[in-house]
Amino acid sequence: MKWPIIINAFDNHMPFLKPKEKSSTSAVPVTQNVNSRLVLKRPSASERANRLSSLNKYVFFVESNSNKNLVMRDIENRYNVKVLSVNILNIKGKPKKWRNRIVKGSDYKKAIVTLKEGDKIEIN
Repeated sequence: MKWPIIINAFDNHMPFLKPKEKSSTSAVPVTQNVNSRLVLKRPSASERANRLSSLNKYVFFVESNSNKNLVMRDIENRYNVKVLSVNILNIKGKPKKWRNRIVKGSDYKKAIVTLKEGDKIEIN
């Protein structure tokens, strides 16, 4: 009596049965070299940001997937200053009416960066 040939499920005959490789769960690895244009969007030009600049604090709009470490590294590299702390604000979009429907504005993220005494960022 001959035994039937059993095809291994992990061969090339059935690639859809192969186990998937696990991917890392972190959004941005710590060692990843991030382009600075992807973290900082633009500085904020509001009255509050203007008042905070006299206290050596600057406000920037940043990407929604950025964190404090990425913002700090990017500001230090781009403006050659020493950053003491970074505070991040997640701001939810406001509901608005548009064509008799209620739509939500875009969510965004702001970073308030505190610099070392004597350092300054020139914002035009």
